[in-house]
Amino acid sequence: MAKASDDRVAALMKDIETHAKKLRSDIRKKVAATGLPKSLQAGAKKLRKQVAAAAKQLDEHARRLRKDIQAATRKKPARRSKRRRAAAK
Repeated sequence: MAKASDDRVAALMKDIETHAKKLRSDIRKKVAATGLPKSLQAGAKKLRKQVAAAAKQLDEHARRLRKDIQAATRKKPARRSKRRRAAAK
């Protein structure tokens, strides 16, 4: 991959991570701001926790994917052939 492609992939992964974090915080704020009756607060809290957990998993998977892509696109040193290794001994 070209350097520009690596930069685009890194930027895309960073955007995904940022949006997942923002989603978690937005959900937390919205649930806190709603004036739900006590009977619905427990259900809303459980739902918020589940959605926040899903957003956290998305964030972690995006981070892992970005690291894997960056590791795969690094240039690796050329391997020496068996003939060259034998000649070097």
